[in-house]
Amino acid sequence: MPKFYDKRTLNHEQAVAWLKQQILEMRFAFNETHTEVGIDAFVELADPQTGSAVACFLGVQVKTQEQFSAENERQFSFYAEGDDLNYWISSDIPVLLLVCKARTSEAYAVFVQEYFKIPQNRSKRTIIFNKEHHRFVSGQNWQRRLLEASVPRSRGLAFPPAPLPEDLSSNLLEVIPPATVYSGITTLKDRRDVIEALKRLNSPATELIVRGDTVWTVHSLYDSVFGSIVKNSSIKPTPFSELAFHEEPAKRDYARELLNHCLNARLRLENIFWSREEEMFIYSPRGDHGKRIRKTVKTERGETRVGLVHVTERGGKIVRCRHLAMTTKFVDIGDKYFLQLDPTWFFSRNGRKHPNWEDLIRTIRIMQKEREYHSALRLWREILTQEADLTRTGYQFLRFGDYLRFESPVSIPDVLWKATSDTQAVQDIDQKLLEFDK
Repeated sequence: MPKFYDKRTLNHEQAVAWLKQQILEMRFAFNETHTEVGIDAFVELADPQTGSAVACFLGVQVKTQEQFSAENERQFSFYAEGDDLNYWISSDIPVLLLVCKARTSEAYAVFVQEYFKIPQNRSKRTIIFNKEHHRFVSGQNWQRRLLEASVPRSRGLAFPPAPLPEDLSSNLLEVIPPATVYSGITTLKDRRDVIEALKRLNSPATELIVRGDTVWTVHSLYDSVFGSIVKNSSIKPTPFSELAFHEEPAKRDYARELLNHCLNARLRLENIFWSREEEMFIYSPRGDHGKRIRKTVKTERGETRVGLVHVTERGGKIVRCRHLAMTTKFVDIGDKYFLQLDPTWFFSRNGRKHPNWEDLIRTIRIMQKEREYHSALRLWREILTQEADLTRTGYQFLRFGDYLRFESPVSIPDVLWKATSDTQAVQDIDQKLLEFDK
């Protein structure tokens, strides 16, 4: 298959080449940046008579258009994107915006900062080009205007960071909710009574709420086990989305509460239990707590082993167990629900909460690096998105997708904020936490 050059790129390159020729004819230096974003070139000015460099600069941004907007004999309009405009205005040196008609020598230019200093222009993003005043072509007129607008080298040659986009990941895990919720009239008093009645019928169902005389649940009330609990003629199936995005806030709260009960039931399959006292989910395996338990997690660089339980011994005696834990909240964004989760830890000793747990939590929060936090996020995603297999039972009422991702119009270099994380750092954490095990 033949390859084709992008027409917009070719038009832009042609316009830049034409501008360079105009600048050189005015005996100024033209230095292209050759970047995908930001300023296209820097112009270094010189004395028109002697050709001696005057150490003054300005930046140039070139835009090409097939047709000008709102064009008539006297003027036309150019709409500047908000990110571009903020970038140009925040520059420490003047920025010349040159708008060219593609594949022609028709070009117009304004100094962006000067244009938006005018009070009536400050709140706008549209630039009105006057065809007579703003027409750009080499000659004494633009030679003088460029010299007057430029800044000396002594002020520095500085632009804000180029607005490179960057993908951002959140701690919002997409929820795949149950398709249907069922409601029906009951004579039982409250949720506890309904669950006790189900237990007597050997049913483990707990994903339900009771409001007034009505049971709401993700289980089908047409199942025989509910025959003695709800009135069959009153059963009503409803799409879960209808309840979740109901105009009444109380009905939306029903949906969130059912999701929380489903999450509780889902995590119990993984030996993760809700602690009412701590208001968090805690990994608490059955049996021997004296073993370090890890789980394989997939990362961008491959697979790694992340701890579910870290056991610390001193003098042959277990002094502390650090359990994987998280706090959660269901939130709706647009037409979807997400589980907002915050990884944390729970500390125990001899099967009970560690007496210095507050100090331990505070210390590990301070010392943990960004990579450990993201490893914990990936671990929770791995746990919550596992499918059924030969060794574990699946859960039908609540599933999860991936974390919600965003695109930021401007990136921040990692070196400015991202702390390093290595094996020594993990050892330092364990060493520091030993201070609270006495």
